[in-house]
Amino acid sequence: MNNTLSSNQFLRTSQIYDCLRRVSTARIWAHFPELNKLNMCFRNLKSALGDNADDEYWAMFNWRIRRFQFMLSCVPLAPKHPSFDGLATRETLLNRLSGCAQSYPVHTDQVTDLVNAFESVFETDANHLLQAVIDQNVENSSATVVVIRDGQFVDVVQQELLRQEATNRMQVMSPKQISTGGCYQSIVICGARRWYPEYLFTVPRGERVYLICYNWLSDRWSAQHAFLKAETCAYRSTATARNDSDKESVSSDEVDEADEIITEIDVSRLVGRLGSLREESSEAEQVDAILLLLEGDTAVFMEASEDSKTMTINVDFPETAGGDRTRFRRIRNVDVQVGDCVILRTKGGGDYLRPVADRFLGQQAERVRSSQYEWKYRLNALVKTEGALPTSIALLDNGSFRADENNLRTWMSDANIRPQDFRDFEAIMKLIGMGDRAVEYWSNAELIRSAHMKAGMHIRRLLLRVMATADLNTLERTGRMEFELRGSDAGSLTAFRVRSISTRLFKVPLSRIAEPFEVSNVLETS
Repeated sequence: MNNTLSSNQFLRTSQIYDCLRRVSTARIWAHFPELNKLNMCFRNLKSALGDNADDEYWAMFNWRIRRFQFMLSCVPLAPKHPSFDGLATRETLLNRLSGCAQSYPVHTDQVTDLVNAFESVFETDANHLLQAVIDQNVENSSATVVVIRDGQFVDVVQQELLRQEATNRMQVMSPKQISTGGCYQSIVICGARRWYPEYLFTVPRGERVYLICYNWLSDRWSAQHAFLKAETCAYRSTATARNDSDKESVSSDEVDEADEIITEIDVSRLVGRLGSLREESSEAEQVDAILLLLEGDTAVFMEASEDSKTMTINVDFPETAGGDRTRFRRIRNVDVQVGDCVILRTKGGGDYLRPVADRFLGQQAERVRSSQYEWKYRLNALVKTEGALPTSIALLDNGSFRADENNLRTWMSDANIRPQDFRDFEAIMKLIGMGDRAVEYWSNAELIRSAHMKAGMHIRRLLLRVMATADLNTLERTGRMEFELRGSDAGSLTAFRVRSISTRLFKVPLSRIAEPFEVSNVLETS
């Protein structure tokens, strides 16, 4: 079996190497002057607003228009295609225009120009990127692959290609999907090179690579490939003529990358909206969290404590290795990387382990959960009153072995069941006035820990059963796939590919941890 796997890998590597020796690249400049004007109007308004551009009044406005521009620049669909949600964007623009005379009168003319520019784009019937593909006479066969950056558009674009006689045999793939396949005759990529993984260009999977980009976008282009030195590589690089009169003098980030959108929004206010959606009080327990941007304009906050983990699925794991058991792994949230596929509960709340663990606890569940809540509540209250550092020192004085501010925050978290060392737990119980019940509560915590381990293994077995009949090509193509675990309390689980990870930590209500949310839905509350 391993010999077969090695042979397959060797053959695939040989095909890629051979493809590299013959590859030719072509930069194709497409024209869409109306979109260029919309881009310039937006940049002019944002520049005029200055610091006011980050005001809540403009949050949804900015997100809608930026997202619309970006998608039109890398997805070969017409502006009116429902997947772009252009009608909602138009409504947002008109709403802000109607209130601009009162709230921002000095910018009314610029907003009016922006709305008019948007209308010109939206009323355009042409699919400029796809027409550029057709004009290049790219071979219409299954050996031609159109690469779509955003997974949610992969199947949509495939349907669009099927409707065109000149493209109805072409395939559509995500960058991840094409990286796991063999070599193709032609690869078509829409948008700026910097929006795509570098391996699409340094280790291309096609004998001919077309990069189709609007002529007003600045983008570096260098057809250097890995493995082969430039002087030994047979590639040829060509480019269509570019009409620079259509390109105004702007910086190299004319259309902001989708991954950058969420970092430009004031996420602290976004977190506040998450709380207000449930009418949570400002006293609700909050934890440090990292922010993950997932496929499909979805995001999620994950607890940043050292003990907090999440289930991941390795799409690339070879089935021939007989190792589906290693396809699923629970890794620390802080170790999640871009490109990983995380599994989150999308129906029934964020924590899918707890309801299953409670089934294993049976009649003991309420009792042991109550004891867990009691000591953590008292510890949190003490820290809130005294502070983390004085509490850590007091724990050391009471015999703790590992007490410090970081460990204290971990022990306070609901994601942590108990300290690893009984001496640390006993010190906590003494400090909160419950020293005589330390052994009892330690035993309760051990019951919870054991139940959670059983729950994790149970869900893993259920996932493996689903995996036996599931086509992971959907996850590989679109970056998103739902799993229904029948016969459990886990609800629906969805695997999401991680698009980007915030470099900042955020204070988030505990109730919103591990609950995926649509970015647009949160912004609509403004």
